[in-house]
Amino acid sequence: MSRSANWPLRVTWTVVGIMIAVTFAVALWYGLAYFGMTMIIFLDYIAYPLSWMRVGPAVAWLIVGCIVGAVVGLVRALRSFGRKSEARKVILVASVLSIFVWTISLGATSLIEKKARQKAEAQRLAQEEEMRRKARDAEETAMLDKAWAEGRLWQIASITNQTNRKIPFQILNAKGNWDEYWVKPGASVTVSEKTRELTIRFDSSYAKGYQAKRYNLPSTPIIGHEPNKSDQAGAQSNTFRGNGNGFDLYH
Repeated sequence: MSRSANWPLRVTWTVVGIMIAVTFAVALWYGLAYFGMTMIIFLDYIAYPLSWMRVGPAVAWLIVGCIVGAVVGLVRALRSFGRKSEARKVILVASVLSIFVWTISLGATSLIEKKARQKAEAQRLAQEEEMRRKARDAEETAMLDKAWAEGRLWQIASITNQTNRKIPFQILNAKGNWDEYWVKPGASVTVSEKTRELTIRFDSSYAKGYQAKRYNLPSTPIIGHEPNKSDQAGAQSNTFRGNGNGFDLYH
């Protein structure tokens, strides 16, 4: 009867014992994990200055471990031969050199990381500017397409001859025909057409035959009216320049 009467107490103590064991196991688990993380953080902090060598954490730990192991091995060897004073000197010199090298390495790593951040920031700004430029180009293209569809778009360009010969060339008009032009040496000529974009062609060689070159001529759009004299001052500039036995167009 006594054993049967005490079974609730035994069950209670068993449950309490299990809870205590589980709590202790969890605490031990988290304690070991915290200790391990603390050691990893400490080793990372020690090995971090070696980042300037472009090595990963594992290699940095290996380098630090080799240095520490070499110093410890040398000190133990000196002590085993009774040369304790020299062992203390080795510890002192190794400590001073380690602090010095660690400080220099930390500065080098910080400098490299600063340059990397600056480069990343410059790349980010360049990408943002490129995106803004593309957006502006898209808006301008849409505006020019609309003006061209409404018949309100002209293109104007300036062409300068920096060669020593007169250069004839042709500009494609809106009707699909080629208008004839020419420009004297050292002179400039302004061309304009009511077209979506200007197209130019010319004989690019002084040799016999026709060595044709054809380009979309960089030009300035004029919307709403035919280009006038004031518009000529802002016309996109293009230049004929000598190129071996011929010439080419640059802008």
